[in-house]
Amino acid sequence: GVNPGRGSFAPMTNNFSEHSKVQRRTAWVEGHGMTEIFSHELANYAGYRCICGKEVGKDSLGSEARGTNTLASTKMFMGCKACKLITHEACTNQILHPCTPACFDEQQIICAFLRLYSSLLWNYRAGFAFSIEELDGNAPLAQADSANVGTPFPPGEDPEKLPKFFSKERFLKGCDRDTRDYLSQFVNSQMFTQFITDRLTRSPREYEVLLFDEIIKLKLNRSKLKLLKEETPFLDDEAFAVSHTVWATPPGNYPGSSSTGKQTLISAIVCAWIAKTIFHR
Repeated sequence: GVNPGRGSFAPMTNNFSEHSKVQRRTAWVEGHGMTEIFSHELANYAGYRCICGKEVGKDSLGSEARGTNTLASTKMFMGCKACKLITHEACTNQILHPCTPACFDEQQIICAFLRLYSSLLWNYRAGFAFSIEELDGNAPLAQADSANVGTPFPPGEDPEKLPKFFSKERFLKGCDRDTRDYLSQFVNSQMFTQFITDRLTRSPREYEVLLFDEIIKLKLNRSKLKLLKEETPFLDDEAFAVSHTVWATPPGNYPGSSSTGKQTLISAIVCAWIAKTIFHR
């Protein structure tokens, strides 16, 4: 295995044939899995440069001499298979940027974001109030206004039966003790105010609202203390599931889509317009 950390070079075995095994030096730096590049492989990296500016292959050192030459670390190249970063072994400590393909996954970040806020705001509806009297004299953080409703409510849903106000005092009272200090500051942010305003002025049956609410229900259903589990029909519905992905062909593959073709087309349109203007005079 590879031990994380700068300058850790744990050996990794690579099988190039059934009868021979070759060990490569490896390093794990900022998410980059740096692996030694043998001298006979450097031809595949023609044109690449190390972060120090030197071209790959210049003054390279064969793997057979790396253990005896004191300058081996400045002559040997290492590469990241995920992002194709190439550096000298001695330059790996200068790597500061993370490996984007290995460390950045948009879908995982979205899921982590949802998990975080569904855990923090699992009881946000406890702060809703249907009348001003329920606020016990406290000023509402947000309130429903019919003039701010962006979309009409679905048929059969009475807006009058929906909450009209939000009390941060009621919300914080039901929060977990270990998150209450953070949430007492978070409720004053514009992000939270907009989140609550959207919930007060939009139908609870809208997809965006349903998604977040049912993620909370799904999280609460995992508790062994909750005997009566709530249904999550929206999450179970496969009507909006991604069945297949269609990748768009780059525009350059279409006739006339290059910059020269576009310029020719624009020139033809301009010339036609000028000719039409002249002949109609």
